[in-house]
Amino acid sequence: MIKGQFMKKLSAVTLFFFIFFLVGSNFSFAGEGVKNEEVKKSDAGVKKLEKNEKDGNVIAVPSSKTKKKKFPWLLVVGGVIVVGVVVVLLLSKKDDTNNGSDESDYDTRVLGIEWVQIPEGEFKRGDNGDSPATPEHNVYLDEYYVSKYEVTFEQYDKFYEETGQSKPSDHGWGRGKRPVINVSWHDAKVFCDWLAKKTGKNIHLLTEAQWEKAYRGTDFREYPWGNSNPNCSILNFNNCQGKTMPVGSYTSDVSPYGVYDLAGNVWEWCQDWYSATYYPISPRNNPQGPSTGSERVNRGGNYTDDAYTSRAAARRGNEPDYTDHKVGFRLCYEK
Repeated sequence: MIKGQFMKKLSAVTLFFFIFFLVGSNFSFAGEGVKNEEVKKSDAGVKKLEKNEKDGNVIAVPSSKTKKKKFPWLLVVGGVIVVGVVVVLLLSKKDDTNNGSDESDYDTRVLGIEWVQIPEGEFKRGDNGDSPATPEHNVYLDEYYVSKYEVTFEQYDKFYEETGQSKPSDHGWGRGKRPVINVSWHDAKVFCDWLAKKTGKNIHLLTEAQWEKAYRGTDFREYPWGNSNPNCSILNFNNCQGKTMPVGSYTSDVSPYGVYDLAGNVWEWCQDWYSATYYPISPRNNPQGPSTGSERVNRGGNYTDDAYTSRAAARRGNEPDYTDHKVGFRLCYEK
């Protein structure tokens, strides 16, 4: 990136000097021709004047000291300099703009993380059953962006290579585009912080409310695809596969906003502390969860769980240093 900026500026400066010397040279040659012609005319006039004086005739001859019209060198040089400076500044401004864009798009270009916009507005979350998601209640969230898929081994391994953090086991299933597993809440947070620093985005784990809205939309659906119960053709649950699957494998497991794999596959760490009694006291606007606790929220169920545990309202907690081959995470940020 830096090399590209340097070459652009160097090219601009080179072009500037090329134009400067080309223009200067052309005008110099033209100026020399005018000057030589004037000298010849001046010499002829002097000789004619000397001859007339000898003959006794007095006639007016233009003086060789007549003021010559000078070529506006300062104007030309100043104009070329101004044009050159403007070109360099425009290229610099373009580079600065690209730098900001490149930094913001670092994750998309290098890690392949795609973002899905979740618009601001109200939605209903929870349920009215005998569960820690009682009662149903309305929540308002500001606009935010969520990663289209769970963070994969492919993405996490690049983080590992750059930072030297511990490399989680793939449980013998392979890495690549499978969701990263065997990561604690702390591991997930360090990854978020690393990516936030590289991109300039405020990247973090989803709050529980952000996760649930991304999952169910505004029509209070039970599952990402609607209210019909899952089966092995539309969801990785109930040990249908007996292991995690690469993200995006199930085209039916997609939310109203276009977010994949929120149900099944792996549990996902959320930002909030977990409390089974939090929903009755949850604030309406942008809830962040309890201020303290001993466990962090997991949402979405995993490849071994049943349909009930894969619902939008299903929630549980685990200690922040807990790791398991059924737990991963995804990302979020706000502008």
